[in-house]
Amino acid sequence: MEEDAASAKELAEAKELRIRELQRDLVGVRYAGATLASVNLPKSTGTEIAKWLDKGEYFLVFLGAPGIGKTYFCAALLAWKFGKYRSVRYWNERDLFSRLRNVISSDKGDMVKELHNMTDDEFMIFDDLASSSINEWRSEMLFELIDRRYESKLPTVFTSNLTKDELFKALGPRSHSRLFAKQNTIIEMHEAADLRKEGK
Repeated sequence: MEEDAASAKELAEAKELRIRELQRDLVGVRYAGATLASVNLPKSTGTEIAKWLDKGEYFLVFLGAPGIGKTYFCAALLAWKFGKYRSVRYWNERDLFSRLRNVISSDKGDMVKELHNMTDDEFMIFDDLASSSINEWRSEMLFELIDRRYESKLPTVFTSNLTKDELFKALGPRSHSRLFAKQNTIIEMHEAADLRKEGK
């Protein structure tokens, strides 16, 4: 029995280490060790998120002012979903566009095909949607991403500092319609306090 308990403890510690490494590598050192238990959300919001996690498909769109913990929440979701999917991906919008620009500058491969390869995981998080200035090319790339995930009903998290109306102006009606489709879960916390300013 003691050997079984020791073995279980070792397995749990190894899993926790792998999760922390995943959070560090994908999101950043600051977010290693993030857990949903540490995310401070209103009870009703937590209930909506729990329902979405159980459902395992469609979009979770989390809108809110800078500093309320959206990226921390994304890192915590990586821990929650660890081992539940064959492939998990985290993208920050800035990093995704940087990767696509490299494809263009190197003149290697098909850009849309590369985008598909970068965003075809079973579970994906896309942080800071529409945080960059949007031109026609970026708008089309984001639509391609959103549309493919939407049509496949793949569980996808999108976060943004923008409001629904601001996203409509930034992305256009096609992307907006898919992001805010009825079956998706929408969280809006634009009035929440900036946790960075509070030293959290």
